[in-house]
This record gives sequence, structure tokens and C-alpha cells, in this order.
Amino acid sequence: MKPVISIEEIEFRIIYLRHKGAYKDFRKQASKMFKRLYSFGMSHEIVVEGVSKVLTIYDDNPYITDQDNLRTSVAFTCSNNNPVNLEDEITEKMIHGKYAVVHLNLSPKEYKEAWENVYRDWITQEEYTLRDAPPFEMYLEEPSSKEQRNVDFYIPIQ
Repeated sequence: MKPVISIEEIEFRIIYLRHKGAYKDFRKQASKMFKRLYSFGMSHEIVVEGVSKVLTIYDDNPYITDQDNLRTSVAFTCSNNNPVNLEDEITEKMIHGKYAVVHLNLSPKEYKEAWENVYRDWITQEEYTLRDAPPFEMYLEEPSSKEQRNVDFYIPIQ
């Protein structure tokens, strides 16, 4: 079944915390990383519960980059433009540009196959031209380890 794909121009500020290493190691650390980033964002009043969105950003292609060098980030969209004194590995940046947004409902075990299908089938069939920016997932509801949940895959296109 082909998913719903929309084209969107986006621009938002994020705070993020990056992991370097294999995806399996990232998955073990992700919950702790999200909690740390959430606490930071709340204490600086730039993350607002129910308003800020949660993201996972994939900076590298796992078919090209050695797994020990894969960069994966957890992120929150910022609810305002207040200046922030960043600490340690917590960083901020703008995400902007044109994206193909793939709207899906997945269980945690379906993510890898869904990403492969997006690139192999849907994006190439639609003849989108990819641009050099990292793709990311935006979670539209509370994470769950077992249940299906709504998630959007953002694929940077020209």
C-alpha cells in the first residue's frame, strides 16, 4: 500500500543531542538522550509539552558510512526564538527547505523496512530529486514500544 506523501516547505529551530555509532547502540541510548534534552529544553523554556515536536535525525547513509561513524540525533522543535546558553553536547540549528513528507502508522519493528521502501519504491517512482540534507522522523504522538504510532518521515528534496 502506497503511503500518503505531501510536499512541504519547512523552517524551524531545533535543539539536538547527537550520538555517533551503530544504530543498535543509538537505540539503547535514545531514551536517555531524549530525557536529557527534554529536561534541558523545559528548563530553558524553549520546549513546550504538547507544542514542541520530537525528532530523530539521520545525518549519514548506513549503506555508505561505516556503522561506527553513523551520526544520529535526537531533537525537539523549539517553541520560541529565545536565546539559549547551550551546554555540553546540546546544540541548536535551523531545519529548512522542501521535503517530501511520508505519513505512516508503524510499530517499532517496521521502521527499517519503511525507510527502505520510502527510498527504493516511493521516492524514486515519484521522480523526486533528493537534496543534500539529512532526513528525519517526526513523532506525532507519545512513543510506545509495542503499539502502532503515527510518524512522518521527512525526505529532503529539490
